[in-house]
Formats: sequence, structure tokens, C-alpha cells
Amino acid sequence: MGSIRFVSNSRQPDVMTRISIILLCAVLMAFISPGEQKTALIIRVDNINSTEGQLWLGIYTSQQDFLQQTASVRILGQKIDHTGSLLLEADDLPFGTYAIAVFHDKNNNGQLDQSLVGIPQEPYAFSRKPKSKWRAPSYDEVKFTFDRPNQELSMRLENW
Repeated sequence: MGSIRFVSNSRQPDVMTRISIILLCAVLMAFISPGEQKTALIIRVDNINSTEGQLWLGIYTSQQDFLQQTASVRILGQKIDHTGSLLLEADDLPFGTYAIAVFHDKNNNGQLDQSLVGIPQEPYAFSRKPKSKWRAPSYDEVKFTFDRPNQELSMRLENW
């Protein structure tokens, strides 16, 4: 980009100077404007005890979509190639309040297997530990605030 000259006399700036000033203002406004910030959320899933199947993770924005498969939900699937811990990255996510649910789909059928009375048969975790395991948690119980670039959230898979 060309340099900007300031003219001390009263003559009109030439066309290139005007263009340079306009470009400089546009660049500065892009860096200064407080638009919606998007960045990555790093999700660490611990206690993976098998390489069978894959992890399914849902990122929810409200009670209405919590634990539902709707268009407003971001779903990530990840093949498991080692035991222990796995890092998942939800990139280009706007800062805000979210709830996350993850489960280890050991038989790779795309759903959390449950007993006849609704008890999970595969390891699962939420963004925050629910108060009770005797019922599905509410969005408010497990929500968290995503407000830092490259924020890390740790979740530990548990069996019921």
C-alpha cells in the first residue's frame, strides 16, 4: 500500500492520496470495529477406554435445542484411534453461552444406547457435571460461557 502524505498548504490532495486515506481508514475500522468475534473452542475429552466406534459431540445454544438433533445444533463426530484423551476443536464458534454433550458410540450406530428404563449404556459427559445422574440434565445445569480465544473445556466420559 502506498504511503500517505499530508499536505500543509491548501491545495486538494491528489487522487492517490485520497485512495490511500480511504484504504487506511477501512483497514483501521476492520480492526477496531466490535463485530461478533469467532474463534476456536478446544474440547478435551478424557477417560476414553476403547478405540471402538467414535465420539459424538453436540454443541447446544438453548434449552429448546438441548439434546435434540436440530438445524441449530453443531454436531461433531470423531473416529477414535487411541485411548486416554482426545482433543476436538469447534472452530469459528461465536463467543456465547453453550451446553455440550458427548458420548462414546462404541457400536457405531449413531446414537447413545440406553436400557429399557433409559439408563445410558455407553460412556457420556456434559460440559459441566449434572447434579443428578438419575435424570437427563437441563441446559442450565451444564451450560458454560465461551468468552476467550482458544478456550479449553475438559470433559470426562463416565459410565452410568
